[in-house]
Amino acid sequence: MQINFKNGVMYKLDYFSGIINILFVIVINILVWKTLYESPGQGNSTQYKMMVTYIILSTIIQTTFIMDEFCIERTIKDGTIIHYLLKPMNFKAYLFFNAVGRLLFNLLMLLVPAVICIKLFFDILMPYSPLYFTYFLITTILGYIVLYTFNFIFWT
Repeated sequence: MQINFKNGVMYKLDYFSGIINILFVIVINILVWKTLYESPGQGNSTQYKMMVTYIILSTIIQTTFIMDEFCIERTIKDGTIIHYLLKPMNFKAYLFFNAVGRLLFNLLMLLVPAVICIKLFFDILMPYSPLYFTYFLITTILGYIVLYTFNFIFWT
């Protein structure tokens, strides 16, 4: 996990362009939906706030759940897989924690600044109860594990 943080911060231009890209995607989507909700006959601001929250959550999940589909293939082609197989560690566990490190980097270093900027300009609905937020976190974590498992089975 620590390697992903070092690699992610090493390329500062890529880091800042990633934040700008996330902000750009969120703002464009919000402005499109704002235009649709401001059209005649649409006056419900609660639904607009729900849509803004949905856009932000879906962008967070889309940005953090990025997989490196060809990592095993790349290590086989360049011959570095032997280094991983000779080490006294589980190769599958190494790949999983490498992917989790990439996920945590994207979540903490890219999305937190982007969401703080978005929160300054747009109204976001908070969860109705801590129980619903806990359900959201549990389903998101389980969804990531399912995505990683499918990725490991079909893309390796």
